[in-house]
Amino acid sequence: MAPLLTAVALSLTALAAPSEAAFPGRDGRIAVPSNRSGNFELWTVRPNGIGWRQLTDTPAFDACPAWSPDGTRIAFCSDRTGSLQVFTMRADGSGVRQISRGLAAALFPEWSPDGRRLVFEGTAEDAPGDLYVVDADGTAQHPITTGPARDEGPVWSPDGRLIAFASDRAGNPDIYLVHPDGSHLQQLTHDPGLDGSPDWRPDGGRLAFASDRAGTFDLYTMGRDGSQVRQLTAGPSDDLLPAWSPDGRRIVFDRNRMNGDRDLFIVTVKHRKVSAVTEDPFSELATSWQPLP
Repeated sequence: MAPLLTAVALSLTALAAPSEAAFPGRDGRIAVPSNRSGNFELWTVRPNGIGWRQLTDTPAFDACPAWSPDGTRIAFCSDRTGSLQVFTMRADGSGVRQISRGLAAALFPEWSPDGRRLVFEGTAEDAPGDLYVVDADGTAQHPITTGPARDEGPVWSPDGRLIAFASDRAGNPDIYLVHPDGSHLQQLTHDPGLDGSPDWRPDGGRLAFASDRAGTFDLYTMGRDGSQVRQLTAGPSDDLLPAWSPDGRRIVFDRNRMNGDRDLFIVTVKHRKVSAVTEDPFSELATSWQPLP
């Protein structure tokens, strides 16, 4: 199965922080791939589902958006050069630049907290998928994991010391941590279910992830040591690809509706209240929430 499809399948606090807790930033717009113009392009939208803005307009498949820490740029993946590769652009869609090189596929980029580097999932020929780090200008690309396992969906911790990712290196997809130089690998989840799509709370205290441990894919949070697992969503549909709001109080995610559409929903972390961002005949995929100063 192609890496993108695998990641979507995996993905495709004992209590929440109190309301007075301080988090790094305010909530901006949500970057999201949508097929509302025909093929999957990148758009931004307000968290209430209003104010859609189209950023890309090509015949290619554009997806995997990730806002830079200062909210001025977006990294994303696209097959506009013939295979899925990592690109960056300004927040208005201008200044597109290819970042990844020499790989059969590269996807799910995420920025380092200082905005100087990107981590992404890369696939070389006949390799299942490893994690790569590259400077934001496209130089100094190098793998930080290697081997027969599929490593995917990496995301940098807010303090820059760790990268969370999903891997089947123990025979079952679980969540792991690794240092940015590839050292000090640590397994966080040990459940027989499929765990994937980790995302750090903006203060670094917890991670959100998707898991089918209860039968369907639902959203969970856990401490950064894998403890205090808390379920946020439940139901007949698959809830995938969680992304924290910059203020740490909400999570936007992709829900695979029973009618076959994929829509965006938001869950409040404290009260687990779920509300729809989109409910239309179009489909939305993995998202990223813009931090504001």
